[in-house]
Amino acid sequence: MKYLVAIECTDAGGFEIGLAITRMGYKPLFLLNPQSYKADLSHSLQNFEYRSLNTLSVESIVESLKPIRDQIAGITTLVDSRIAIAAKAAMALRVPGPDPACIILKDKVAVAKICSEYSLPTLALTADAKFAEEQLLTKFKNLMVVAKQRAGCGAVGIQFLNTDQEKINFARNTQKLNEWLIQEYFDGALYSMEGWVENSQTKFLGWTSRRKIGNTETEFKFEGYHALPSLITSRAQKAINKLFLQSGYFRGWYHIEFLVNKSQQRVVMIDANIGRVGGAMLPHVLAMAFNKEPALIYQHAIETQIFGGTKISLNTKHTLENIYKCICFGAPRDAVIQEVLLPKSPLQTAGLRTTRILGPGDYVTRIGHDDWSWIGFVAGAEAEVDQYASGIQIRSEDGKVYKAAF
Repeated sequence: MKYLVAIECTDAGGFEIGLAITRMGYKPLFLLNPQSYKADLSHSLQNFEYRSLNTLSVESIVESLKPIRDQIAGITTLVDSRIAIAAKAAMALRVPGPDPACIILKDKVAVAKICSEYSLPTLALTADAKFAEEQLLTKFKNLMVVAKQRAGCGAVGIQFLNTDQEKINFARNTQKLNEWLIQEYFDGALYSMEGWVENSQTKFLGWTSRRKIGNTETEFKFEGYHALPSLITSRAQKAINKLFLQSGYFRGWYHIEFLVNKSQQRVVMIDANIGRVGGAMLPHVLAMAFNKEPALIYQHAIETQIFGGTKISLNTKHTLENIYKCICFGAPRDAVIQEVLLPKSPLQTAGLRTTRILGPGDYVTRIGHDDWSWIGFVAGAEAEVDQYASGIQIRSEDGKVYKAAF
């Protein structure tokens, strides 16, 4: 039996990713840093073979896999920060892997250039702080802007610059300015379009609405294809089609983020997550919405990513009977966790799924810092999730008990 190599693991997908690979007829082999996985996720990964490795290094991955190259059916990842790395490693080893277009589209500047008419005004900064300062004050004088890392993920480092002085301070005090971009601020609700490309055909599954506290995503809700006005959906589809056509993206899932202002009938693309299904428990939410096992959603994502097609059917014209969502909860302050206190109602009866990604002894930043402020997730039907999540508490190392923040 050949290996199918998975580089790192999503926060809630450990067991299901391994199960999906097994059902495909391969032996899962995870390449990861085991110290990065805690609580429920750590336990789920113990079911599968893994190698401890620096997965930020393409060279380390290639050298580790060279001795078993003939036993590898393909290389996959569903982790945003490893998509381009997985594509490069697969090409180096000449085995199936993510579409090479993922390498280009990991750069937010490249995405904004390809889809300039569907994106916000964007400035790619240079390493020269003085020149960057001049550019900022020329292009965005008296405008609120957002600073992002070009290849960033999980909202790490995002800064809102409200005044010209804040722009000047950013240019003068930020290291490696050439790894940053600036975009004009746009007031809109956060949505993502979910779907995939199979046999070079783009499939649109539907809209997921998103909610944040600061830089931390705390809720996402799959609302289906008709969640937004048809004019907005049509424009988003045109943006996605142009992005894929001009970048040569022909296989794999996507999870593309837009800001939507309904009153202005305006939609702008802000991030193109290409090559993977969305993170956290979105695959579980989609599984509930389409009456599938979560492992089948992961299998669909992996097969389309590395082989370009799948026999698993997902009806893009499916009418939602219920609204399913995930709450991503954390703590209201920086804390060392002593215990995550979950309500005692039986999960199976409520039809909910929970995953704790941090546990006793783990340090967590307050909710709002970034997506690394998550302690765990609850997914299920909207009303049941809201009721269950309201009862979650976090006991910190100092003995204080806090209501989970989300």
